[in-house]
Amino acid sequence: MDVDCSSGDAQFKIVKKFDDSTDQKQCESVTESDVHYTQSGTDFNNVVLCLQSITK
Repeated sequence: MDVDCSSGDAQFKIVKKFDDSTDQKQCESVTESDVHYTQSGTDFNNVVLCLQSITK
């Protein structure tokens, strides 16, 4: 579910996106990132999202 970052329901903010990749280690160089999400498969474009947790 997509949620606006300013929404009270937001849990994470995307701080960096790596297209055409499944290498999660790329997020290690993104200092703001504390978690990552990887999407891959034949029906999807491979992508790694480096996320920052939003504290409430």
